[in-house]
Order: sequence, then C-alpha cells, then structure tokens
Amino acid sequence: MSFGISFPKKTRAALPASTATYLAVFGLLLCALLLRLVGLDRYVTPDEPVWVHRAIQFRDALIARNWAKVPVTGHPGVTTMWLGAAGISARQLLTPAESAQHLDWIRPMTWLAPGNGAAYRHLWYFLPSGRIAVALVTTAGLGLSYLMAGRLLGSRLAILALGLLAFDPFLAGHSGLLHTDGLLATFSMLALLAAACALRARAPLGWWAVAGLFAGLTVLTKSPGILVALAVLAGAGLGSLVFALPPRQADLAAGVQGTRLTLGERLARS
Repeated sequence: MSFGISFPKKTRAALPASTATYLAVFGLLLCALLLRLVGLDRYVTPDEPVWVHRAIQFRDALIARNWAKVPVTGHPGVTTMWLGAAGISARQLLTPAESAQHLDWIRPMTWLAPGNGAAYRHLWYFLPSGRIAVALVTTAGLGLSYLMAGRLLGSRLAILALGLLAFDPFLAGHSGLLHTDGLLATFSMLALLAAACALRARAPLGWWAVAGLFAGLTVLTKSPGILVALAVLAGAGLGSLVFALPPRQADLAAGVQGTRLTLGERLARS
C-alpha cells in the first residue's frame, strides 16, 4: 500500500575523482615500498657487504674532509655510498654503543676479502639501514615519475604505469638492495621523463634543469648513465633548435598546427 510518501534510496557517496586518484597513488606507492622491504633481513647478495664497507669509508672521509680517502670505483656508485652512509648514520643514532663497536672493528680493514666471515658479520649490522635508504629513494622516484607521466599521458595512464613499475619483480628486487642498479633505473627514468616534459613545455628551462639533475645522478650511480646524460643533452639541443626557428618557419609551423585543429573541429561536428 502506498500513501504517497517516497523515501530516497540509500546510496553511497562517490569519492571525488581527485581524492580517488590520490588514494590510488598513495596505495600503489605504499605497496611498492613494502615490496622493496620484503627481503630486508632475509638474505645478502655478494656485492652488498662491499658497498657497506665503501659507505663506511666514504662517510669517514666526508666527516674528516679527507677527499683522498674517498673510495674510487669504476661504477662509480657515489649515490649508493651516499645512501649507505645515511643508513649508517641513522643506525648510529639509534644504537650508538653497538654501532661504535662494529665500526671500530671494520675501520682498520683496507679491503674486504671474500673469505673474511667475521667481517661480513660486522658489515651485515649496517646493511638493513642502507637498504631502507635505497628503498625510500626509489619509491620516491616512482612518485615523481607519476607526476611527470601525468603531464605527458594523463592521470589514468600514469596510474597504470605506476602500478606496472611498482609491481615489476625485477625492478622491485633491485630497488631494495644497497647496490647501483635500482638507483640507476630510477634516475634514468626520471631524467628521460623530465626531458620529455621539457620538449612539450612552453617554458622548458626548469624541466631541462630537472632532467640535467637526474642525468647527473645517473652518471654518479653507474657508468652506463653516461648514455642517459648524452640522450638528455641531445634532447636539449633538439629543443633549442626548434625554439630557435626563423620567424617564417615558425609561422609555417603555427599555420600547419592551426589547419590541423580546424580540420579536427570540422570532423568532430560532422
């Protein structure tokens, strides 16, 4: 029986598009960070104790301002040593007495012999904190890549790309190690994305500065980063060449673009 009274149906309020996007990005970044920390204290790769030792030497050289004592490698692995040194400093703040004991044992070593089991036990103490530093930086790099990709591809495709990068097993595995490869991949991606943003921007100087910053970090991380730096330089040269077109060629390019837009509007109306 109806008495002429209608009650509104219960509906769930939809989240605003921007809020849903922010939640999706935050969730993906959180999952990415957790994936990179899964093996925090479960295993040790062969090269990581060497990087811990180099990070200790690097940190001691910076504190003493003795630049001749900075470890020199062919990688060069400077960003890896930076993050390893940051992790060692954090560990020392949390456990000063125990950290001092391990550091006192490690510092007399000039190099790490493969069969030095006692040294590996002392170096292992600082490895998790270095891994956390790398995981935080690489995850932050994913967040920056989303912002740049959003400018190029739009929000939906940028979220899809973020999800693929967050859950890629190869990238996730290397991004949780105190090593060079995860950092190289992250900085290379950011350098190329920033260069792409610069090529599409009306005022590209800021984007080229960002691309140059990350290209420099790739070179400091591993020698193949030189190829990324050269690609960014080539892109900057191409961009400056396009912006330096003579007025007639610039007018011609503008006319072609205007014709395309006009044809597109007519096709859309028809």
